[in-house]
Amino acid sequence: MKGSDILVKCLEREGVDRVFGIPGEENLDLMDSLIDSSIEFVLTRHESSAAFMAGMVGRLTQRPGACLTTLGPGASNMVIGVAEAYLGYYPLVAMSGQVRQECQRAPRKQYIDQVSMFRPITKASMSVTSAASVPEMTRRAFDLASEERPGPVFLELPEEVMKQRGDAVPLAVRRLETAAPDRAGLEELRGLLASSQRPIVLAGHGVVRARASEELRRFAERWNVPTAMTWLGAGSVPFDHALSLGTVGL
Repeated sequence: MKGSDILVKCLEREGVDRVFGIPGEENLDLMDSLIDSSIEFVLTRHESSAAFMAGMVGRLTQRPGACLTTLGPGASNMVIGVAEAYLGYYPLVAMSGQVRQECQRAPRKQYIDQVSMFRPITKASMSVTSAASVPEMTRRAFDLASEERPGPVFLELPEEVMKQRGDAVPLAVRRLETAAPDRAGLEELRGLLASSQRPIVLAGHGVVRARASEELRRFAERWNVPTAMTWLGAGSVPFDHALSLGTVGL
């Protein structure tokens, strides 16, 4: 199998059912591998749209969305969508083609240091170095994107790595466990609430990610606690609820 075939099998193992993006010369091997897979390639009109769409998949499903561009200008066009996922804590794996590793030096037409470009707006920015490393790096990317707090991870795919032959197989997917408070912590919280004169709840994006809006509403009603929300936590309690203080902050 080519490195691109291995990558597609890894994406399938991760549960990816569609990849948003735009084809280009340096990602054609991956495009060919996608043809015979169960993954749908969704062609977008701009690379930023691909990142926005994949990020929204991550936000709605809490599983990393996936997008793909070609190198240089294609990758740089994706920056704004990746930055949105970083600021909004959306799980996302953004991939881009790249020139051969021995050619990665400036000046060269359309070559830029993509790993450095994405590092400030991702949880991790990595370049795949060999077909044998594809399963490990793909698994790491999806793990990092999903872990609290979720966010985007960038994977650079050098052209010769996607053409390289190998027999690596996808790694087993590790499902992340949701943390839960212990009984002692809950009893401490109960005591604090009982002794407080004017308690207030500030609900953030974690409530939305955990799909715990109904539990939060019942908690607020049980203790008669007014609830304010951050912008990313907006809607955790209905705005027309008697205990809702709306959104606060920027």
